[in-house]
Amino acid sequence: MNKRRLFITGIPTAGKSYLAKKLAEEVGGICVSVDDMREGFSKDERYKKWVNYYLDQDECAYYTITTPAEQWNNLVCQSEGLWSGIIEEIKK
Repeated sequence: MNKRRLFITGIPTAGKSYLAKKLAEEVGGICVSVDDMREGFSKDERYKKWVNYYLDQDECAYYTITTPAEQWNNLVCQSEGLWSGIIEEIKK
């Protein structure tokens, strides 16, 4: 059977986990949350930079100084930076 996967990314408090859980319920799938992996990632030097990237920012300054293109690039970099760890955890 060909299983489909959906990766949802975005800034904190955007509703990613809520959406993922609702989608999983609707299609009979499972939701794997990076939030559940956060503690382990925060102890791993490979992922430490990206684990709390947004939570470590001064939100007002970040959104005032950072252009939309830079914000998008940061989301891409965070996703790519954590992806190998996410795959490792899912395989477990």
